[in-house]
Amino acid sequence: MKKMKRFGMVLLSMAAALLLTAFACAAVEDTGFSDVDSSAWYADAVAYCREHGLMAGITSTTFEPESTLTRSQLAAVLYRAEGEPAVTGTDSFPDTVEGSWYSSAVLWALREGLVSGYDNGLFGTADPVTREQMTAIFWRYAGSPSAGEAGFSDAAAAGGYAAAALGGRKAAA
Repeated sequence: MKKMKRFGMVLLSMAAALLLTAFACAAVEDTGFSDVDSSAWYADAVAYCREHGLMAGITSTTFEPESTLTRSQLAAVLYRAEGEPAVTGTDSFPDTVEGSWYSSAVLWALREGLVSGYDNGLFGTADPVTREQMTAIFWRYAGSPSAGEAGFSDAAAAGGYAAAALGGRKAAA
């Protein structure tokens, strides 16, 4: 239950920070980032992410709220939400760099079964995370609950890895 609650907070924070929610009023006085005005509708979410160590920004002074979230950034957010548990070893992805800011997060996400990489063996550290990928990763992070009818009008076109997360059909073996 604790993990589901944490997942809910991460999901809500990410959605707001990534411009995926409806308009909301900001009440924060200072976001800590020069490119996030305190009057921006997502300012509260950005401040929450910073205060709770989920996102540190692109630099110490910029958040880049209009940029695209990458696959390695999403792994890092979830890893941080879990308290950055100790991981040892290396992953099997030839495009990840050992000792980089994302390496422990990607290894953790791989071991937790949240990510598996692409069919060609790559992880795609700088690739934008798609809605389909994000849904599948969050679904796995939540413990793969019954998705039911998720309401995605394009769910039938989803890749096999995301089908169960989107509801309506089973994931490919």
